[in-house]
Amino acid sequence: MSEGILIFAINSDIDYVAAATFAAKQAKQWLGLPATIITDETCLVPDGVFENVIRINDTTSTDRQFRTPNGTIVTTKWFNESRTRAYELSPYDKTLLIDADYFIYNDSLKCMFDTDTELACFDEINDIAGMTPNRNRISDISIPMFWATVVYFKKCEFSEAVFSFMNVIKNNWEYYSILYHFMNHNFRNDYALSIALQALSGYSTKNFCRLPGRLQTFFSQIGIKSVSKNGEIVYFTGDQINKVINTNIHCMNKLALPLFYA
Repeated sequence: MSEGILIFAINSDIDYVAAATFAAKQAKQWLGLPATIITDETCLVPDGVFENVIRINDTTSTDRQFRTPNGTIVTTKWFNESRTRAYELSPYDKTLLIDADYFIYNDSLKCMFDTDTELACFDEINDIAGMTPNRNRISDISIPMFWATVVYFKKCEFSEAVFSFMNVIKNNWEYYSILYHFMNHNFRNDYALSIALQALSGYSTKNFCRLPGRLQTFFSQIGIKSVSKNGEIVYFTGDQINKVINTNIHCMNKLALPLFYA
């Protein structure tokens, strides 16, 4: 069966294609798998990294705000609604779908390709710096959160149903925001995935397979000082400096992304 990495990357004021290119190189190094990028017609994709370049017409963007380490609020354009098409667009029988800003520094996810698992994602997130309470529900009174940052799936009836249902949720976002008690300002793949999985697994979170470990995350207010080629990342919170090594990382500090692929 064909196996590979799938990354959606559409540039705004953030160069997500550059981030996706580095993410693909890391995935190839640690997992030994080919990579496919899905982008739009305007983005330049470097040669020699992606085995497949799939072009789509995605003009739907939302404004996304994040707080930088110095407290400044930055607003960026965010193209994130086409990920519900991952099942349809993936050229692989077994796919690891990752965000363009998710960087792999170990082989812990490789084991998924040796299983019969139909679909798996993270159900726990970990703020590496310990500054943000871990969020485990899509709202205080709603269902458990499943994270769409990394999703493993194989071509099968269940996975197809999950992504199809996510698309239905996207197209009826206001209705589902009322039903599940969350703010509906921007479409979120995390919420759509959470709703789809909870409904299609029999309304029981015990019927679902998780990825190993937790989703290790640098939130936007965490500063990144340096990134070395051996996987050591030095970060700071205020005056405190620390580091991690050989850890798969979701970097939500978009301004720090060039440090990874410089």
